[in-house]
Formats: sequence, C-alpha cells, structure tokens
Amino acid sequence: MDVDYFVRNDRVWVGTTSRKPVGAVKACSGVTAEDSYSGFSVCTYTGDSSQHTDACVEELARAIDAKCVVMPRQVHGTEIAVLDNSEMLDNSEMLDNSEMLDNCEMLEARIADGAPCVMLGEADGVVTNLKGIAIGVNTADCVPVVVTDEEAGVVAAIHAGWRGAVAHIIGEGVKAMGSLGASPVRMKAYIAPCIHVCCFEVGEEVASQFPEDCVVRPSESAGDKTGSGIKPHVDLVKFVTKELNAAGIATDRITIHPDCTRCNPVRYFSARALGIASGRNFTFVILKNQ
Repeated sequence: MDVDYFVRNDRVWVGTTSRKPVGAVKACSGVTAEDSYSGFSVCTYTGDSSQHTDACVEELARAIDAKCVVMPRQVHGTEIAVLDNSEMLDNSEMLDNSEMLDNCEMLEARIADGAPCVMLGEADGVVTNLKGIAIGVNTADCVPVVVTDEEAGVVAAIHAGWRGAVAHIIGEGVKAMGSLGASPVRMKAYIAPCIHVCCFEVGEEVASQFPEDCVVRPSESAGDKTGSGIKPHVDLVKFVTKELNAAGIATDRITIHPDCTRCNPVRYFSARALGIASGRNFTFVILKNQ
C-alpha cells in the first residue's frame, strides 16, 4: 500500500492512496485492460472482487490505526452523510446491506464485530466529528476533496465529479460541517489527484455548464498544449477551487496535489484510461485522539 499524506499530525491525518507505489510504477511498461483492478483499491461497487477490496480495507485500517473505514456509495449527487455523536441514522436506505446504523453505539458494535469497512448508502460526501473513524471517497478522475477544521474537530470527505461540482456539492459539504460547529475561516482544504485540464476533454453540453474562465477551447494550431482535436477542456480543479472560495475557504488554505490521474494511469486508477470497470483511488481523513 502507498499513501501520499497531505497532513499527519496529532489531530488529523489526510491522505490519498495510489494503486501502485512509485518504485512499482517505474518498473511498469504500460497498462492494459487486464490491469484495471490491479493494485490497491478499497472500492466495493465497481466490479472488483470482495476478497481483494476487503484485504485492502484491512491493510489501510491497520496502517492509519482506524477503528473502521467509512465510505458512501457515490452517485454523482450532492447528498452529504453526517456522522456525529448525536446523529440518528435510522433510515435503512443509508446502508447498502439494509441494516440500521441508528447511533454511534451501533457503529462501535459493528467495529467490535470485526467489520473494518462501513458502507453507507447513496451519498457523495461524509462529514464527521468522530475520532478514530476514517471517512473517505473513491475516485478515478473525479475530484476528491478533504476539508478540515482542526480546532472544531470536524472533517469532511467530498466526491466532486463534474455533475456534483456544478450542483455545488462543495458548498453542501461546508454547510454540513458548519452544523457540527466548524467555521470556513478555520477550514483547510486538500484536493487529491484527479483529472486535470490537460486531459478533461468534454462536449459543449458539459463545457457550457461551467464559467468561461474554467473552460479552455483548444485551437487547431500545432503546439496547442491543451490536447488534440477541437473539443473544449474543462479545468475542474480550478472550478472546485472557486467553489471552495465561494464557501468561505481562502485560496491560501487550499492545497492541490499536482498529479493528473489520466496522465498517470499506472500510479493512479483512471476511468478515462482504464474504463469505469476498474479500481479506485481512496482519499481519506481521520481525526486522531489528542
């Protein structure tokens, strides 16, 4: 397992997994369809074997000393699941296995039963103030965002695909954090590896949903650096950054990982490179005991 940490202090750890460590990437000559699930992945709903994903979850939980790893079933929407000390999650639809997670004691009971992974129902973000519980999102080109307010002890993991991004899921996540006492002026945000403008070629029907300063329209001249062809490219990272700003998080409190997943499909899972039937990168945050 290879984890790239943004933050690792006595209050919070923020990190993102890659499918292969740097050394393994250097030894690889390319990627084929048969490789689409090879490497580290904890995502349980994109066709990977449960034996493989279970082993990866257990490895991650051990490495970060997490009581369990919580993740949502992502659907490119704007729903944010909130897990806190008083939240009553008594809707059976919140869990894929139709069990009831009706309070934190139930969560602790599932941990005691040896369940390292808690799979929530349909949502594209998770907010919590629970210590020792890792929350995260799975991506393979979409933008994974972690937001933290270390002083308040509130964190969020958000999946911002282009649909969720233009529907303002970032603002929804920050608002949910506020319900637990977090403040945007104290928040820091971390954007993990995702598709960058160089590779995010889209049709006009998608480009038209973004502000023009987040759209690059390639010329057909030689030397154009945005990609071949005449389709526009969307700068999804820039748009998500603007959404974080709009939610009250200053640019100097936002850290952006430089890697493009589509440019690096051996190190990272990329749906555009491997297809949607492939593994996923996992971006997580865990509040540590102080």
